[in-house]
Amino acid sequence: MGSSASKESAPRGRLSKGKRPSNATHAAVVDKQTGERRDYTALLHSIGHDAHFDGPAKEPLSPINPYSAIPGHQLLAVLPRRLWIQILEYMTIADIASFTLSCKAVLRVLRYSPLRALHAPENRRQLIDFLSCLDERFPFHLLCFTCATYHLRTHPGKENLKPPNTLNPLVTCPLVKDPTQRPPRHRLTPGRALPFTFVQLTTRAHRFTPSHGIPESTLSRRWKDRDSGWSHSTRYLVTHTGNPSSPPSPHQSPPPPHFLMRVVSQRFAPPGLPPSGMRHLLYSSMDDFMPHFSVCAHWRDGLLTNLCKCALSHIPTPARGLEQQLKSHLTHRPHLLVTLCGDCQPMRRCPKCPTEYLIEIKLVEDPDADPKDRAGTFKQAIVVTRWSDLGDGRVPWEGEWAACNGLLQQEEGMKYDSFKEIGARAISGVFESHFTAEAIPPQRILSLNPKGVEKGEEGHGWY
Repeated sequence: MGSSASKESAPRGRLSKGKRPSNATHAAVVDKQTGERRDYTALLHSIGHDAHFDGPAKEPLSPINPYSAIPGHQLLAVLPRRLWIQILEYMTIADIASFTLSCKAVLRVLRYSPLRALHAPENRRQLIDFLSCLDERFPFHLLCFTCATYHLRTHPGKENLKPPNTLNPLVTCPLVKDPTQRPPRHRLTPGRALPFTFVQLTTRAHRFTPSHGIPESTLSRRWKDRDSGWSHSTRYLVTHTGNPSSPPSPHQSPPPPHFLMRVVSQRFAPPGLPPSGMRHLLYSSMDDFMPHFSVCAHWRDGLLTNLCKCALSHIPTPARGLEQQLKSHLTHRPHLLVTLCGDCQPMRRCPKCPTEYLIEIKLVEDPDADPKDRAGTFKQAIVVTRWSDLGDGRVPWEGEWAACNGLLQQEEGMKYDSFKEIGARAISGVFESHFTAEAIPPQRILSLNPKGVEKGEEGHGWY
C-alpha cells in the first residue's frame, strides 16, 4: 500500500531517469539560433491532412446536372426547333434518315419526314447511300442501283463472269432484260467489260463474311482476239490500301478493302512499222478507235499512245545481206535485246485516276510459228500492263470507280488527284507484292499527262 501511495503522490509531469530525454534530443528540439523550443504540432497536423497520405487525389464534384434525371425523349423535346434545324443542316438526307432510326426518342422528334424525302426522284443517290449501309444484314441479297432495291441473288456464292453478249443475271431484277437500263460497268478491252456487281460481291466477301460475296480469284481470265491478234490476261486482288504518307490513327477504323485490277495485253509487232501501221496495230476500228489494250477514260489527254509508238520504233530491223547477218551472229545477235529510251521506259500514272501503265518490248515465243524456222520462233512483242484501283465497291458514282470511268469530270467540284491520294507507294507495287516479292516493277513513275492538257476527242495527238 505504501508503495502505491508513494506512486500516486508523485507528480505526474515528472519522468524517471530512464524516460527523460537525452541531451542530444533536447538539443534537436531547441533552436540553436533563437533558443526557442520547436513546436512540431503544426507539422504533424499538416502531414495528417495531406492528400498524399489519404490516398489518390479525388476529382472535384461536378455540379448537379438538372437534366440527368429526365428521360431521353423529353430531353430531346426540350431542344428548340431552331437548334434542330442548325444541326440537320450539317447532315445529308441519308444521314438524317439513319439518325432518325437510331432510337425512338429521335424518331418521335423528327417523325417520318426524312424517310419520305428519300423516295423523291431528286434524292435517288441519297436513297442508295442509305441502303448501302445495310449490306451486312442481307448476305443473300445484292443492292441494285437501277431499282434502288435489294434483290435476291440467283446463285449465291456461284456467280461467275460469262463471255460477252451473254445474259448473266445475278439478281432477280425485273429490269435485267431492259436494254435502256444498262448497269454500271468498266471497259477492259474491245468487247470485254467488268460489271460493277462483281466488284460489290468481292469487296463484300472481304468486308463481312465469305457468304456475302465471292472470292476475287474466280474472276481471272485469259483470252485472245482472233481479229486483232492481241492476247489479254486479267487478275484481281482485294486488299486494304491506304496512303502511306498519312496512316490512320489507332482510334480510327481500318480503311475499307479496295478492288485492284491488272490487265496484261501483248501482240507481236513487226519491225520498221510506218505511222499508219502503228495506228492499225494499236487502235480498234470496230470499237470507235479505242486501243486494243486496256485503258482508263483519260487516255486521250496524255502521252499513252505516243509512248507506245515510241516503243514500237525501237524494234530493230533484222539484218539483210550475208555480211550484215555474219556481223549480227558475231555480236551475239544484239537485235534480240531491245532497250527503250528515257521517255517510253518509265512507268506512267494517270493524274486523274488511280491507273498505272508499263510499256515493254519483250521477246516472246510464237506458238504458231514453223518449227523448222528457228529465226521466226521468237519474235518481238509489245506488252502493255495496266494496274488500276477500282474502289471499295460501295457506289459507282464516287471514289476510284468514278475516277477510272471519267464520271468525276461530269460532277461539279469533284476531282481526283492520284499522286495525292495514292501517295508514295505505287498500285503496281501493292498488287505484285501480294503474289511475289521478286516481280515488283522496279521502274520510276512519271505523270501520264505532265503538261495537264485536256483536249479529249478534240485533240489529234493521241491518234
